[in-house]
Amino acid sequence: MPELNPLEHQGKQQQLTGLVLELDGRSLLVPNTAVAELVAWQLPAEVPGGVRQDDGLIGSISWRGQQLPLVSFEVLGGEAEPDVTETARIAIFNSLDPSAGLEFYAALLQGIPRSLQVDSRLCSSHEPLRNGELAAVQLDGRLLFIPDLEGLEHKLIRARLQQRF
Repeated sequence: MPELNPLEHQGKQQQLTGLVLELDGRSLLVPNTAVAELVAWQLPAEVPGGVRQDDGLIGSISWRGQQLPLVSFEVLGGEAEPDVTETARIAIFNSLDPSAGLEFYAALLQGIPRSLQVDSRLCSSHEPLRNGELAAVQLDGRLLFIPDLEGLEHKLIRARLQQRF
């Protein structure tokens, strides 16, 4: 993968704000607008068919009167479902295309997301990717993975059509 070009527009350097999401042994980088809210851990309801790697779905939770699918990026990436610790949180994600029938979904995190300024220092990395990841990047010596949120949402829409949540 080639080096990512600096974030420049008409000669002016731009900074974007991202969120670093801590998983079990991995960190994801998403746009700050991807996450609507952070909530405390709650025990999810089981889903028909159980936990499956193909969609990362580990259950469903109640949020603001809605049942949301709860995913694990670890499970989606082929790992075991992570243990829930005292630092576990749930991020409520905004859908990229709410008109497709999924306005929000939830993801298990292993800590509180941190804001990060993303600028021209961001460069690509050749680290192996797991299922559900688009790219690996480095910023200030830190390895971060960019998740495929669009692909995940398509999988969750299929899971809903299969009545898994």
